[in-house]
Amino acid sequence: MIRNFILAVISMVFFAHAYGQEPIITVETSENADPGQTFPVKIVIDKGAIVGFSMVKQNIPMGATAKLIDAQNASFSVQENKIKFIWIAVPQQEKITISYELTLPDTISSDFELKGLFYYLVEGKRTKVPITPITVKVNGALAMNDKDKSTEAEEKAKAEEEAKLKAEAEAEAKAKEEELAKAKEAEEKAKAEEEAKLKAEAEAKAKEEELAKAKEAEEKAKAEEEAKLKAEAEAEAKA
Repeated sequence: MIRNFILAVISMVFFAHAYGQEPIITVETSENADPGQTFPVKIVIDKGAIVGFSMVKQNIPMGATAKLIDAQNASFSVQENKIKFIWIAVPQQEKITISYELTLPDTISSDFELKGLFYYLVEGKRTKVPITPITVKVNGALAMNDKDKSTEAEEKAKAEEEAKLKAEAEAEAKAKEEELAKAKEAEEKAKAEEEAKLKAEAEAKAKEEELAKAKEAEEKAKAEEEAKLKAEAEAEAKA
């Protein structure tokens, strides 16, 4: 009985130690790489006594490709810039190393970080811990970034110059349009004034002609009256 009790205590201490400490996952790979270069990536999993389902998920750069080297009996897949190692039953040894070959795209222009997660089961519940990330410096990335910044500055300056020229052209077109509008307005005003002048002259002439006709009619009537009186006087003298 005492023997069974001691075995039970030892088992409890063992499992408490094994499952009480989180697994540690590290990445071993080149710290520097060239665009288009292929190099190995090792993932070291210090899992302790973890058993059963386990999975490693790690991000890789956009446009990069991955090829399996050693999966330690896991299924390996690459999808949407993520690599996965999945075990239905993870190997029993406390520390395992998996690896793959990473090929960078020729167009990569900045440093990148290899990071991810390790998933495992604790009492039937899925648990995850982060993989200790590692930064890979891309040779020439700084120069390419400087070039990109220089190109961006040139494009910005070009865009600003184009915007300035466009604004000047629009302002010039607007000024010309306003000038034409003012000239048209002045022309219409002069035309209206000329028409008003001609109308006034025509009205004055018509009034003058009307007065002349009235005077002529008056003089004619006066002459007829004088002739009538003269005729009457002559007739009376003769009688």
